[in-house]
Amino acid sequence: MIPFRGIAFRVLTAFLLLGGLEAGRALAQEAGQGANAAELTDRFSARVAQALHLDESRAERLRSTLQRSREERQGLAARRRTLFGELAEVARGDRVDQERVAQLLDEVMRTQVREAEINVDEQRRLSEFMAPLERARFLWLRQRFLQQARQSGQDLRRNNQIPRDRRPPPAAEQRTVPDRTPPRP
Repeated sequence: MIPFRGIAFRVLTAFLLLGGLEAGRALAQEAGQGANAAELTDRFSARVAQALHLDESRAERLRSTLQRSREERQGLAARRRTLFGELAEVARGDRVDQERVAQLLDEVMRTQVREAEINVDEQRRLSEFMAPLERARFLWLRQRFLQQARQSGQDLRRNNQIPRDRRPPPAAEQRTVPDRTPPRP
């Protein structure tokens, strides 16, 4: 079991440095897998380099740093999907193995802590060649980029243009427990 104080400190540190874990997690989720993720990372690093007027050397370091973080986040995202799949399997049976659920939840927490560590490490690497104000602008640009990526994804889903193999399964297949959330207006 992970000590709560250690988790809380790490998550709080990452939250303060990055404006929340959502930015890094969303970038990994929006990026998807393989070439799409690499393309998204390249587009984002080019946009940041241009906005911050980075010279060629610093732009390359930025691209390298973001690529490394993306690869680490993709591994975590794959692990998290596996864990949630296992949780769904455990919950499907007539008798739930509470000990196994606790183990899986602990592992999910460890992936979240590792994600925070990746974000902190990314900021440390960026601090080697970027001034604090540049890093703050970087975070702002990342947030805007993620919002635009989410919006374009929503537009594609709304227009039914996402390929079938990339669509999530219907809601009935996704949930193993009843949904008690109120419907959205």
